[in-house]
Amino acid sequence: MPDSVLRVLASMTDTPAFIRNGRLDILATSPLGRALYAPLFPGPTAKTTDIARARFLTPEGRDFFPDWEAGVNTTVVLLRTEAGRAPHDTELTGLIGELVTRSWLNFRGPVAERYW
Repeated sequence: MPDSVLRVLASMTDTPAFIRNGRLDILATSPLGRALYAPLFPGPTAKTTDIARARFLTPEGRDFFPDWEAGVNTTVVLLRTEAGRAPHDTELTGLIGELVTRSWLNFRGPVAERYW
C-alpha cells in the first residue's frame, strides 16, 4: 500500500473508510474504519481481515452485518465478479472453496453453497 494512500486514510478522522482488494481483504483503514470493523479483525493488532471469511465463517460476522442474507448475496456477487476478472487467481479459488466447505460445517447446512 503506498504511503500516500495510508496518509489519506489516516487523515480521514471524521469518517470510516477502508481499502479492500477483489477477495474482500481489508488492506487498510481510517481510524474510524478500524473502530467500526474491529469485531471482524482477529485481534487488536491485526493489520488485515477478510470480509468474506468474517461474513460466512464467524458468529461475529453474522451478528455484525445488519442484513446478513443480503450481505451474503453481495459478497457472492463481488467474488464472482473477481473470479471473472481473475479466473486463475488460486488464492481466490481457495477462498471460495473454503467458504463453501467451512460455512457448511459452521452453520450445519450448505450456507455458502446455496448462493453459488
